[in-house]
Amino acid sequence: MKKYIYITLLALGTYACDDSFLDKEPLGSLSVGTFYTNEEEATQAVNAIYDGIQSYTLYGAMSIVEDVQSDDAEKGGGGPSDQPGMDQVQKFIASADNHIFVDKWKAYFVPVFRANLAIQKIQEMTEESIDADVKKTLVAEAKFLRAFCYFDLVIRYGDLPIVTEPNSPEDYEISRSPETEVWAFIEGDLTAAMEGLKTPEGLSDNDLGRATVGAAKALLAKSYIFQKKWKEADPLLTSVINDYGYDLSDDFSAIFGIGNETNKEVIFQVNFQTGGASDREGYNRNGWMSPRSSDIDWGGIGFMLPTQDLVDEFEPGDIRLEASVLRDGDLFSGDVYKGEWSPTGYNCKKGLVAFDDYTAGTPYFVDNNYVVIRLGDILLLKAETLNELDRTGEAVNFINPIRKRAGVPLIDGGIAKEEMREAIYHERRVELCFEQKRYFDLVRWGKAAEVMTDKGYAFIAGKNELWPIPQSEIDINPNLAPNNPNW
Repeated sequence: MKKYIYITLLALGTYACDDSFLDKEPLGSLSVGTFYTNEEEATQAVNAIYDGIQSYTLYGAMSIVEDVQSDDAEKGGGGPSDQPGMDQVQKFIASADNHIFVDKWKAYFVPVFRANLAIQKIQEMTEESIDADVKKTLVAEAKFLRAFCYFDLVIRYGDLPIVTEPNSPEDYEISRSPETEVWAFIEGDLTAAMEGLKTPEGLSDNDLGRATVGAAKALLAKSYIFQKKWKEADPLLTSVINDYGYDLSDDFSAIFGIGNETNKEVIFQVNFQTGGASDREGYNRNGWMSPRSSDIDWGGIGFMLPTQDLVDEFEPGDIRLEASVLRDGDLFSGDVYKGEWSPTGYNCKKGLVAFDDYTAGTPYFVDNNYVVIRLGDILLLKAETLNELDRTGEAVNFINPIRKRAGVPLIDGGIAKEEMREAIYHERRVELCFEQKRYFDLVRWGKAAEVMTDKGYAFIAGKNELWPIPQSEIDINPNLAPNNPNW
């Protein structure tokens, strides 16, 4: 299932959000009251939620922001004046009105609204209009996607308004709920979703990319880990690893290339498909990551440039460096890469599609998917969980398969707990770079201030662990105040 949305649902499910995330009026002519009459329409309503997370702002081009904010990458592009909002976020000098914070906030609540509407309306459908099993699965997918959005929101913004119904006028005055309540809400949605989602094997080829029970368990485990609920996470991780046929990909690069919807390592990804060079659909990170050079046919605008510090983190012989970073002299897409094309001397290679593989004939919109959850991440989370539960000897069994694939020495089973913790910190950085994991790992480990300030970033402890609630949203709804600490 590459492109989730039909034209009719774009009309029904697209909402204006100029004033507030809670201000969404239908732009199309379809009426909610005349929709949801059969299975096809119910499916289209859920497809519209998937379409929401394909947004340019979320898992499109602007998904680079979260890595640019970490110590793995510099912004790049044409300098500080090119995407100045991103430049300010990277340098930790952004204000609460920065468009990155505003745009992400609004964009996440679009699929949340669509999920709320789909859950309500599909649950109201009768047996005459929809098969009971189809109904159960569609509602489960909508709850997974709502939890998925709230997971991304809570690790960025902290306390949040919990919106569970299609919007009504009183929603304009909704307050933020504490993080603990937001996490409980996420846990509830994912637990409910697991009861109705299909297994990976249960998906047809046309449905690849839809949420599965494996994805729900993985996201629930991650939710527990962010709360340091190690005991609750452990059995879920075990199930994801053992029960659904996931396996490490033999080819590390293939995880992030065209066709990865069938890759055995992928647990959940955001799917993209382009219909041609002019339709502005597809995986649009590609042109943003391509080197900023007119010397090559596949040149782009050169954002998200790997840092020397990240490159130095890789051990000698680690195959992931070649798969993740373009370095001087590397052959890619028929050309020899030149370090002079980048101020850091490097460009991001992970997920970059070679010119010969373009479907649309442009580096900006290609047929590729953004991998959000994969087994490599889950194995490292399992190792981390076991280590925190004082089962370090067992943790070795989950970090070593990752290192074996990378071609680096295995870790000895007698390693101490603190040494294993540092080994996991290292392994997650080199395994998962440019996958929106690094910055949030540093925050949940309590290491963000130490790491970022030691490397010269203007990080302020007690402030920059969270993004601010956009000031424009607080101006509309004062109940969203107070803002996050020191904002």
